[in-house]
Amino acid sequence: RMIFGAIDVGGIFVNRQGTDLSGLHDTGDDKPGYNRSWGIDANARLFSNLVLHSYLAETDDPGVSRNNRATKISAAWRDAIWNTSVLYRSIGSEFNPEMGFIRRRGVSHYYGTLGAHPRTGLAAVNEVNPYLEFERYTGPGGTIETQNLVMAVAISFLDGSSLTINRSKRYERLENDFLVSDGLVKPGEYDFVEGSIEYISNAARKLSGEVRMSGGGYFQGERRSIGGSMVWRPSAHLGFDLGADYNILDLAGAPLTVKVLSGRVDYAFSTKWLSGAWVQYNNATQEVITNVRLNFIHSPLSDFFAVFSERRSTRDRVVLDRRFTVKVTKLLAF
Repeated sequence: RMIFGAIDVGGIFVNRQGTDLSGLHDTGDDKPGYNRSWGIDANARLFSNLVLHSYLAETDDPGVSRNNRATKISAAWRDAIWNTSVLYRSIGSEFNPEMGFIRRRGVSHYYGTLGAHPRTGLAAVNEVNPYLEFERYTGPGGTIETQNLVMAVAISFLDGSSLTINRSKRYERLENDFLVSDGLVKPGEYDFVEGSIEYISNAARKLSGEVRMSGGGYFQGERRSIGGSMVWRPSAHLGFDLGADYNILDLAGAPLTVKVLSGRVDYAFSTKWLSGAWVQYNNATQEVITNVRLNFIHSPLSDFFAVFSERRSTRDRVVLDRRFTVKVTKLLAF
């Protein structure tokens, strides 16, 4: 609900309740498991250019009563020249929204950016946007887990295309090892620098696409990547999207390649009936992921979805996961 003409407040409550004695969180006292999430948020736009965001959320699981909250507060100033923002977020180690997802738990997240986007008056150029970004995640006791400093410039052209060049200095502290294809990244502290360049053409055209290249350090080794996509929309009803990424990784003298190929088809029967099919192959995981979706907009901002998804191993030629999901949403306006 909007209050005072410049502030909106909202809330959410989500409940997953087990229907038998084998719930995901069996308490041991013959009670079905459950997981509940609730949250409130408040956002404001002040003085035309100052934007504030905040939220408080909490989850409830059997036997959990501490470290189960998440909070956020951010402020941004945006005008005709400047774009700057700061953010602080805290996520408890027991915050567990089972019907949603969270990237990290038990961390504090700090973020800040400072950028300008003046109109240059240059031929074919709409605006030039140099900016700095700083991000840090800390764990218990203030230990730095991730830190990233980005220096970049983004150029938007009058034809609707854009070019972005950036350089980032990264720090990662790993407590556990993980595999990238057949390469092993070991626990430890890593500092590395990488750079990238990306060009995106005007997406409003019938034929559009993007190309991107990056390279530099990658944990204890190096990574070089090239990728892109092409989108063809022959009509207002039909669209095709093909994408490919090719990565060369060198982890402590052990070169390996990771390829990701994807394809997508979208077809709109009408403004209310929409469909799409997507498939992706990743040679690192040796898996093919397929997703087919039908969407019916039965009233404004209210949908019916029917989705089939499958994850299949190309190594063993077996189905790892297969699901059929139906979802209905209805907007109630007050």
